[in-house]
Amino acid sequence: MKISIVGGGITGLTVAHQLLKKGYKVVVYEHNQPGGLAGGVLFPGTKDIYLDKYYHHIFKSDIEIIRLIEEHGLGSDLMWLESKSGIFTKGHHWPFGTPRDLLSFSPIGNLWQRLLMGVNLFYFKCVEDWQHLDSISCREFFEQRWNLAGYRNLWEPLLQKKFGDAFDNIPASFLWGRIHPRAQSREKGRETLGYLRGGFQRLILTMVESIRERGGMVVTDNPVQHIIPGNKPQVVSKDGDETFDRVVWTISLDLLSKLVKDIPLEVVRKAKAIEYIAVTCLVIVMNKQQGNFYWLNNMDPGISFGAVIEHTNLASPEDYGGNHILYVVNYHRQNCNFDNIGAEQNLDMHLPSLHKVFHDFRQEDIDRIYLFKNSYSSPLYNLRFLERIPPYQGWLPNVDICGMAQVYPEDRNMNHCVRNTLNYIDRYFG
Repeated sequence: MKISIVGGGITGLTVAHQLLKKGYKVVVYEHNQPGGLAGGVLFPGTKDIYLDKYYHHIFKSDIEIIRLIEEHGLGSDLMWLESKSGIFTKGHHWPFGTPRDLLSFSPIGNLWQRLLMGVNLFYFKCVEDWQHLDSISCREFFEQRWNLAGYRNLWEPLLQKKFGDAFDNIPASFLWGRIHPRAQSREKGRETLGYLRGGFQRLILTMVESIRERGGMVVTDNPVQHIIPGNKPQVVSKDGDETFDRVVWTISLDLLSKLVKDIPLEVVRKAKAIEYIAVTCLVIVMNKQQGNFYWLNNMDPGISFGAVIEHTNLASPEDYGGNHILYVVNYHRQNCNFDNIGAEQNLDMHLPSLHKVFHDFRQEDIDRIYLFKNSYSSPLYNLRFLERIPPYQGWLPNVDICGMAQVYPEDRNMNHCVRNTLNYIDRYFG
């Protein structure tokens, strides 16, 4: 049986890896280079150190991606490191990782609002049944628990930075999906995160090599032009047509509705019901450390970015020639003003804010910059998203769907994409 996989990100490569183990023939089509959101670029002056295009880490509870890393012989390079998270608001860096930090975070409101916030976050950590949260907005969740002021002073500005004008339509299950799994990486208030030394691109390259060694094909720089569903579905690319027994679609559903020939209007409607948010990530390589936090969210409306991740407060600067790596991140709706802004313009836009957030920030300390963009960084998780999750099979004959829209309500990180892939493989190829 011959399977085509559209998309060479972590999901597509994991599908290929699992199917090869079961004896199937696979061909992966990737329009650019493998990796997708998990990809990276070689760091200058090194032979095997890659700079992630978008910041990444894993949790101790992420057993699926840990197993995948170990299975590809990279387990000894998986480092477990203590991290610190914070929030910038009112001109200050506030630690935000422990119950004590929460009680000290006065921007939430008075002590009563902070205590209520602690109780409500503890609820997210403990409850296993999240489905009822799919139809309740974040605002409604906290309002029903007498914590509306706390919500408006904490979660509302953070959700605005993430989802823009859609912030008030985000279900409480979104918060559950970020707080519940993360709690399992905390011990005595300390958070330990995993990072693959040299970057997660090393895993991508090792997977591609392994797939090819076992007879699979990973075809790069070959965008799919059309999919023709049917008893023997066809994939049409710039290199020609090829017939398969099944096609597995792992990229955005928006593109599915554009590339499938004679797609039924009902499938188009279902695909378009899932919107996506974009990400613009300015990576600044500097010769000095800027702050003490690995992850710093921003709540200040006057600051131009949603978060800044100082990667080398987790991984060692020594791997990057002693340099320090900052990821300056904006999530936004598609087709906004970020689309036409280049790296230098993006830096110019952020410089006033960087000076406010890091008082010792100096432009002359910048060694180089990179700008990475992706229009499909995450589905827009709005109310009752559970009703819109696509099934693995059923939309189109012999064209399956396996992608990040199915990991809801958990974060669309690497581990949850791998877990979703394993569920798909077990159900239909087990």
